[in-house]
Amino acid sequence: DLTINQAVRELDGKLFLDPIGFVTDLQVPFVKESREYSIFYDSKISENIIFKIEIPDGYKIESLPEELNISTPEQYVNASISTKEMNGEIVITYIKGVNQTIIPPQYYAAIKEALSLQSAKAKEKIVLSKI
Repeated sequence: DLTINQAVRELDGKLFLDPIGFVTDLQVPFVKESREYSIFYDSKISENIIFKIEIPDGYKIESLPEELNISTPEQYVNASISTKEMNGEIVITYIKGVNQTIIPPQYYAAIKEALSLQSAKAKEKIVLSKI
């Protein structure tokens, strides 16, 4: 069991949860508009994180982020974030894959966009309201 109080904000009787940012770094490393050279990764990446959040007594889910599934051309990078209610818990599944260690520069914009979408989705809040 893990308790992360910084991932929860209370406002007007609602709880706003921001759990993914405390589990993994979702910074987008690409800031330039274009790239002339290949993207190099030290190794292929396969990151799978599944965690559950117990819904506190006296609260119900008001809103959950919609699911995200993205993949770049040639399947160089893929990501998935899913947030669902199951048996009184919120189950969050986060999957990220980088399938090549050298990615040609013509795929830079697609990879930058995919990672930006993933980062934005991970920042969306789970909202719980009092019953």
